[in-house]
Amino acid sequence: MQSRIPFLIFLLFISVNISVAQNASSICGNGDCPSELFSIQLDGASGAGAADASRTERFKKAWQEFQKIKAGYTNDAAWKSKRDASMIGGKNCLRHYQLEAHFAHEYAQNPEFKKFLDAQGVGNGFTESGFQSSRKGINLKRRMESQCPNELKDLEKNSQPPLQDLSAVYQKLGRALGYFDEQGNLLKPLDPPPAPAGQDLSKMNKKQTIAYLKDQVAALPVGQTTKSKIDDVKQGLEKAKPRLGLLKGALGLLGSRLGTFLPGPLGLTSKLKSLNDAVGLLKNFVPKISVPGLLSKIGGLFSRGKGLADKAKGLVDKSNALKDKLDGITGKADELKKKVDDKITSINDLQKTLDDLAQKKNELTQKLEDKPRKILDELKSEVSEVVDKSKKMVNKLDDEVKEKNKILDELTNLEKLKEDTENQLAKLEDEFKDLTKQGEDFEKEVKAMQQEVEDVKKQEQKLEEIKKQVDNLKPETEIQQEIADCESDLRKILADITGLESKQEKIKGKLGGLFSRPGKLLGKVSDLKLFQEKLKLPKDGIPLADKTLAKLDKLSEKATTIGALAQAITGKQTSLQSTINDLDAKLDHVKNAYNEKYADLDQLKNDLATLIAEKSGINAAINGTVEDVNAVESKVMGFLNRYNLLDEQSNCKEKEDLKQEVAEVKDVQEEVEPEVDQLDQELSEVESQIEQLETETQQVQELIGEEQNIKKEYGEDVELDPVEPEEWAESFAVERPYWEAVFHPDDEVVEGQKGRYFEVELKDANKNVKLLFGPGEYSMSKTEFRKRYGKTVGTFVTEALNAMKKADQEKVKIYIQGSADIVGQNTFSGNLNEQFHYDQIEVLPQKENLERFANTPVAKEIPEKNFRNEHLPDLRAQYLREMIRAYSKKFDPIVLEGTVKDFKDEKERNAIIYLFIPEELVEVYGGN
Repeated sequence: MQSRIPFLIFLLFISVNISVAQNASSICGNGDCPSELFSIQLDGASGAGAADASRTERFKKAWQEFQKIKAGYTNDAAWKSKRDASMIGGKNCLRHYQLEAHFAHEYAQNPEFKKFLDAQGVGNGFTESGFQSSRKGINLKRRMESQCPNELKDLEKNSQPPLQDLSAVYQKLGRALGYFDEQGNLLKPLDPPPAPAGQDLSKMNKKQTIAYLKDQVAALPVGQTTKSKIDDVKQGLEKAKPRLGLLKGALGLLGSRLGTFLPGPLGLTSKLKSLNDAVGLLKNFVPKISVPGLLSKIGGLFSRGKGLADKAKGLVDKSNALKDKLDGITGKADELKKKVDDKITSINDLQKTLDDLAQKKNELTQKLEDKPRKILDELKSEVSEVVDKSKKMVNKLDDEVKEKNKILDELTNLEKLKEDTENQLAKLEDEFKDLTKQGEDFEKEVKAMQQEVEDVKKQEQKLEEIKKQVDNLKPETEIQQEIADCESDLRKILADITGLESKQEKIKGKLGGLFSRPGKLLGKVSDLKLFQEKLKLPKDGIPLADKTLAKLDKLSEKATTIGALAQAITGKQTSLQSTINDLDAKLDHVKNAYNEKYADLDQLKNDLATLIAEKSGINAAINGTVEDVNAVESKVMGFLNRYNLLDEQSNCKEKEDLKQEVAEVKDVQEEVEPEVDQLDQELSEVESQIEQLETETQQVQELIGEEQNIKKEYGEDVELDPVEPEEWAESFAVERPYWEAVFHPDDEVVEGQKGRYFEVELKDANKNVKLLFGPGEYSMSKTEFRKRYGKTVGTFVTEALNAMKKADQEKVKIYIQGSADIVGQNTFSGNLNEQFHYDQIEVLPQKENLERFANTPVAKEIPEKNFRNEHLPDLRAQYLREMIRAYSKKFDPIVLEGTVKDFKDEKERNAIIYLFIPEELVEVYGGN
């Protein structure tokens, strides 16, 4: 009784048994099967479907496309071996198995499609083969699911019919072949009768053996398909024979024609070489007489001859190459004829083998139907032998088809090569005819050029006699020296005049640059005095402090003194301008006198230069090519007459008066220039004084403004006492009624900021020094701060900066560092004040040395709820920063990271102000 093992258990058994072999190939690679398999469409192939004509035609078309594609790889012995061992892999080969399974399924259910395939000689084992392909496909799919699921998903999206239908096809084919019942239980072993040679058939019973042998015989490839392939090879070879005969005849005629042609180009090459040698000698000739176009004609003739020689050589090379090509084609045609004869014999042998196999198939079919059990052992041997013989025949036939196609392609190629050779020979014959005509014309031109060169040589002898007359002329250097002596003196005078002009422009430029400055200075002084008087007036009924009024009186006196200086400078400027105008007139007179005296000498120099150039031109003409010798002789005589006349005129005129006038102008300039420089210096000094006066006036104005603001805001009279810059640069302590500053010993508290640091303490309304906060507090109300420190902040900023220049004020910085004591370090928890809500504070972080700070700010986050004791220092510093900014726009304080002292001390619940004076200001104001 047959085993009843569930289908899925057997499928798993298959996967386990072939997993080792499957790992031998890349499961996910696509090298074993081509991607063209996906171009085959089998839409609507799933399920039983209606076996209508349209469906049948679709399957026929798909089957034919599949046969064409798989012919390119399934005949390969290595591929077959891998397939039989279940070693092929990849989504392309999964598609191969899928198609084979669906074709077998359609064969089993569609009579019209079965009839079509039977005519193709597929054999009785076609359904079994498709069933085995479905098994291999399911196994490969499972392997891909575990190793490359993405590849499988891509296949599932692009596959028609759907890949999941493969399992259903497997079961349907299994039921059709009797492997499974309707519930999927196994009825007989899944493995079919062993197809590969070498398996033991002794374990089969007689019925199984007979069934297996019938399948083997039915599958023998002796049908119409194989016959047609043999006939196709025969017909192709038979048609090639007459074509080869025509080809060989044409090649023989071409060989004779080429043999007649070859000597012509060789002879032409030799003739052109002799003519080019003659032209080469002419090319070395350089005529001294002008012969228009002679050298270019020789050069052109030389180039032309070279070109003709190159063409002739090229013609010889192409002729020899064409002969080699023709010989090669002829040899290949002979080889091809022998190959055709051999292949005709070979295909006839295959035809005989096919006939024998067909007869043997009929005999074996009859034996297997007529009491085969008695001769079963004999039949086994005969079937095995005939199957092996048929395989060899199919393989041999495939090789013969390829060889036939190769022969026909080679024949077509040889015919094209023959035709191409004919065309090339015709072209070479035309080229030779044209080149021969050009060579004859070239020979005539070479002889004419030889005669023309001889005529030119006779004229050159007469030219040598003319050249001697020019060589005997008096050297021009003697005449040049006569002019050069005078020219040297005048050049010195010209250099002096040029220097005087340059110096005059320099002096005028200096004085012109001073022109508007005295007037501007007087205007500034006047405006300052008016402004100072205006400052003395009470503002909003508030009179100036006595000390401030005294400062303004001193500044007004200083303005009056500076104005007197500016007025005196204006008179000096007017006097100097008159002197400069006189010098301009004298210098113009000197320049005109020089130009008049130099005019005659200039003309002589120009004439001599013209004659020298003319002589150079005559020498160049004589030593070069001359067109007319008599014309050259006439030109030389005219040149000699003018040359001698110039020699007589080369004396220099009087120069002493000109030198005296130049000296007088120079003396006056040397007196005037220092006076202009002195005037410039005096103006600069006055401008500096006015600038200082403006600064001091502005400082007093700011002082007045701050004093009056304090009076308005707080109802108190205040006399501010600005700190002098020198005090910041040299003192160790600065004290004022509302604040005090103590020198800090570290000159670089903040990285990269070197200078003097002062620890500033603001005094409150009661003159208490410390700015203290309550326990756990980081702010006080704006009203309280105003009451205690409002006047103090404004007073400190004004007194600290007022005495400095505005540019220097901008360089001064304020740093603030908050602190807290240890009280509440582990227990305190507070919430941010809504009015002073600092949830993020930008600070300069402490370095390893806690008393020094980096110069790159970092943002510190402060929790809105439950901030800790360690947050208080930075909160206090940020609060003080905002308060200082509210009372003065001159500082934008920078917060230093705060500290929590490790002891209890109410005085540490504060925020410290550091005033920073940069090193560059310390050097300026300290005088170091």
